[in-house]
Amino acid sequence: MPRRCFIFGRDCTPPTWLKDRLGPIVALSIALCITNVDSVNAISCSVQAPVSAPIIEMFREPPCPWCAGKRGVVYATIPGTAANAGASGVVSFAGPVGGVNYVVVRTVDGVLVTHGDLATAYLHTGDLVVAGEPVGQVNARLYFGVRIDGRYIDPLRCMAGGTITARRAILVPAPIRHPASGTP
Repeated sequence: MPRRCFIFGRDCTPPTWLKDRLGPIVALSIALCITNVDSVNAISCSVQAPVSAPIIEMFREPPCPWCAGKRGVVYATIPGTAANAGASGVVSFAGPVGGVNYVVVRTVDGVLVTHGDLATAYLHTGDLVVAGEPVGQVNARLYFGVRIDGRYIDPLRCMAGGTITARRAILVPAPIRHPASGTP
C-alpha cells in the first residue's frame, strides 16, 4: 500500500481539492511524491577499521541530504600512517576533491567505502583492492565513510558485521479522479 510522502517533516501528499482544481496532469506530477517503500533489500556492509587509532569525530546523520552533519567517522592519526582498505572491491574514485585526497572503494554489493583526507593515495580508479591493503598515507586525521544506495551509514554499524536494511523508494502514480464525475 502506498504511504504518504513527507519532505522536511511536511506532508507532501496532494489534497483532494488541489487535484480537483488543477487537473489531472498537475495532480499526477504531484502524486508521484507518494511512494511505495515496501521494497526492502538487506545489504551486507561489513567493513573493517582502516587504521588503529582513536575516533575523534563520530557519525552524525544529517537531517536532509544537503544539511550539515558528519557523514562518517574521523580518526586521529599520525601523519604518514598507512590507511588500509576498509573493504574489498574496485576503486570507483581516487583523487582530490577540494584539495583533499580520497579513495572510494565499491564492494560487490554496491556499498561505497570512502577513505578521505589522505596525504597520498596509492590506488587509481579501476584498481582492485582487498580489505586491509594500503590505500594511501594519512595526514593528521582520516575520514572513513560508508554509503548504501546514496545514503550515508554509520561505519561503526558496519564494523560490527552488520546487515543494513536499505529501503528503496519506488515512485508510483496515485489514482486521479476526474473532476466532473469524481471517478478514477
